[in-house]
Amino acid sequence: MEGLLFDLLHAVRLLRKSPAATAISLALLALGTGANVAVFSLVNTLYLKPLPVPDARRLVHLHSFRPGVRYNVGFTFGEYDRLRDHQAGLPALAAERTIAQLHLVSPRGVREIGGAFVTDNFFQVLGIHAARGRLILPEPDGPPDQRNRVVISDRLWRGYFDGNEAVVGAAVTINGIPATVIGVTPKGFDGDQIGRNTELWLPMTVLDAAGFGCPGHRDCAAIDELIGRLAPGRTLASARAEAAASIQWSGADRDPDRVRELVMTPAVGAGPEIRNELGPQMRLLSGVTATLLLIVCVNLAGLSLASGVGRSKEVAVRISLGATPARVVRQFITESFVLAICGAALGLLVSVWAIGLLAGFYSVGSEGFLHLFDFGLDVRVAGYSLLLSFITAMLFGVAPAVQASRQNVNAQLRDYRGANGPVRIRGLRGALVAIQVALALVLIVSSGLLVRSGRTLVAGTNFDPEHVVVMRLRPELANYKPAQSAAFSDRASAALAASPGVQSAAMVVGGEGLVWNWENGRTFEVSKPGMPADARTAAVPTQDVDPSYFQTLGIPLIAGRAFTRVDTPSGDRVAIVNETLARQLWPEGDALDRTILVRRRPHRVVGIVANIQPAGAESAPAPHLYLPFAQAEPELLGDVRFAIRVAGSPAAALPSLRSAIRALDPGVPLGEDMPMTTQMALHYAPVFLARSVVSFCGLLAVFLSAVGLYSVMALSVRSRTREIGVRIALGASPCVVTRSFVDQAVVLAAAGIAVGLVLAWMATRVLRAWLYGVAPHDAVTFLGGAALLLVTVVAAGYLPARRAARLDPIAALRHE
Repeated sequence: MEGLLFDLLHAVRLLRKSPAATAISLALLALGTGANVAVFSLVNTLYLKPLPVPDARRLVHLHSFRPGVRYNVGFTFGEYDRLRDHQAGLPALAAERTIAQLHLVSPRGVREIGGAFVTDNFFQVLGIHAARGRLILPEPDGPPDQRNRVVISDRLWRGYFDGNEAVVGAAVTINGIPATVIGVTPKGFDGDQIGRNTELWLPMTVLDAAGFGCPGHRDCAAIDELIGRLAPGRTLASARAEAAASIQWSGADRDPDRVRELVMTPAVGAGPEIRNELGPQMRLLSGVTATLLLIVCVNLAGLSLASGVGRSKEVAVRISLGATPARVVRQFITESFVLAICGAALGLLVSVWAIGLLAGFYSVGSEGFLHLFDFGLDVRVAGYSLLLSFITAMLFGVAPAVQASRQNVNAQLRDYRGANGPVRIRGLRGALVAIQVALALVLIVSSGLLVRSGRTLVAGTNFDPEHVVVMRLRPELANYKPAQSAAFSDRASAALAASPGVQSAAMVVGGEGLVWNWENGRTFEVSKPGMPADARTAAVPTQDVDPSYFQTLGIPLIAGRAFTRVDTPSGDRVAIVNETLARQLWPEGDALDRTILVRRRPHRVVGIVANIQPAGAESAPAPHLYLPFAQAEPELLGDVRFAIRVAGSPAAALPSLRSAIRALDPGVPLGEDMPMTTQMALHYAPVFLARSVVSFCGLLAVFLSAVGLYSVMALSVRSRTREIGVRIALGASPCVVTRSFVDQAVVLAAAGIAVGLVLAWMATRVLRAWLYGVAPHDAVTFLGGAALLLVTVVAAGYLPARRAARLDPIAALRHE
């Protein structure tokens, strides 16, 4: 311990002795570790963080998945009853149905809100107690008006109800159902699914009345998921096996499509759907930040090797006084650990700033719904930071320590200045520089591909998102019947079109996704007369749009016509197909005026429009079908989406557009109101997040590569002062001296770029899912990245070379 304390104090003194070099090293470590800690905070929240409830480690979630389907398909009430009543591994089991948009009305105003319908034992299973009032708890069924109880979150109480202590007992209306607030959950509890913004809870008994159940159909999968608490001594595997044996999937023996798999997971992190969606992105970000940290370590190792040359005499004296090589190695490693730990501490501060930036990409969904992820630091993040400091210290400290211990003591003590001889860029020093250049090229090429991909998405493919506002109306949540919803939608369309600055307004049946997204729409079986069943185009996304849709979005009409006012429910059924669907069904000729079968009902093709799907590296152009809004089935008209093209700024036009809708009926929920470009950025947030992180790491890597080569070149120039003086004295011109050093820089840069191009070519396999409008192996991006890196690195090597060429030979020889 005494020796360790001495080493620590000596390390601190040495770091204080070179404040500039120490500050640079700490800054590099802070950026490298900070980026890694920030990404680990995302991973920690999505995969490791338990729920803020008592004894959270014993909680498990149960999900139902259909083979080949990535989303949860839910449970029926009968399946829940069997799982609850016929197993000992989960003595406590509750059910819930989450809804992203509930319509809350109170004297404080109208608000669209996320909520959940839960069984009466839900809070008991979680071990949650009310902060105010009481929670939904098992009790004998009473009259219907007594069962309409609602529990609100602390966040809703403070934000919507202004923290009013009289909130318990307040009357509210939710989706037209009168209810009474009976309690408030503790602060920090926002539901049992990390990421979901659940602000209120209703009893499962009112699910049908709220419009989300299946009245009279017990075989309907109305339950999203189950949550249970493991019995003492039971493992997750044994409980899952027991649950799988007790449940019987209804109709599975008669209908293979209904075969499902029971998935039981610990109630930590986000649910399986979010994990599956964000998993590739987490791996990409982790790989990028790890590469950046590796470049930082390689750079610091090069700097440490350079500083080790200057400490040769110190080490020689220590060895001559009895220090063993192992003792020297320990001293150098201790210095690396002190530097790494200080860098990790600063990295934690940097990560707080970085987490704030990253969290912005996850805070809001493309439909405007708030997501709640707590990316804050905790014990696991602090432990990861400490582990990272240990790894970085070993990465950049071992090689310099071993080299320092292998000194020629006699030569150093006899002739300090010339003992090492001139330092040339070869061996380990040259390899470290080449490695930096290679890794930097991987990041810079990846960032170039992602930047070009982002530009493609922002610009839109065969449609113009600029100057367009989107919004969504939900008259069904205000208890409008289908016919009333249709009439209200027509009035809303007319009001929006008459608003100041509006050039055109288009309506789309709203329940099928975003207005502009090629993936959205109801999926219908599409074919043509006489086509065999096995050749039919199944699951074609279909959108019901009004006559001004294509004009408002700027989608080119390739042939035929758009929908018109004559395409009424009483008229002939018509359809418009995109290029891909037209080629699939009629590869031999024109699709116009042909008959297409949509769910086996004939429609006449009156137009062909361009594909709006961006060209993706992993996705071929998909078929898409458009039907007239006026011919949509009445029961589908509960939700309506609008696209409004305005003359000026979409953000500036939003207030007047909102006022136009609220003037018709302030009780109709209005959401998803934002510029279309904003919605596109939210929808493609994974691409833009990857672009931001990779670009930052790439630019920093280029800078570090330049610094690494500069430091090695500067060391070589200093150690070869006498040689340079002799060459100049014998007649060597400054250009010749400069070129001799620059040639070494070019060789190192070229070697690193050659390796980097191969690595970048391999890395594009990981990026393919985020690339749109640019080929994974785009030659312009690869060559442009290589040229940028070559110019930057060679310029860094030229500066010490130019200084060498300007040496005064007399002064240089006298100095030696």
